[in-house]
Amino acid sequence: MPLLLLLNLAVARPIPCYGNNTRLTPEQEETVFVLSCATSGIPVYVHMMKYWNVTKRGTMALPREYCQHFLAPRLGSNMGEIKIFFGNNLTSSEVKFSTREKHFRLLKGWPDFVKNNCIEEGNKYAFTFEEEKEGGPLLW
Repeated sequence: MPLLLLLNLAVARPIPCYGNNTRLTPEQEETVFVLSCATSGIPVYVHMMKYWNVTKRGTMALPREYCQHFLAPRLGSNMGEIKIFFGNNLTSSEVKFSTREKHFRLLKGWPDFVKNNCIEEGNKYAFTFEEEKEGGPLLW
């Protein structure tokens, strides 16, 4: 009976999505599993930061398929602002997003967020999305 329960939990949780060339250790996989079990139904997106994500003029792009399936239905527009948090930091940053190009992009405000949170090239980060009561998604 416990095995059946574990299988049901595994099927019920959203399957994480990974950025290109993002490989995780078993310990990191376990962390992503725990995050996946605690999400609102939007899968965790795991990304290894590239040079262009962390530069002064950097942006962050999520895959088009991920955006179309999970974010676009909740965003309600092609451009806007979302709140983004880092780790256990309860202070949010406002970041502009755009879905007009082939990806969901975090634009204005992203470089400041990277700098303020010491996000570095080569490090891996997991993004989870939660909806605020007023509507738009909340990026952690």
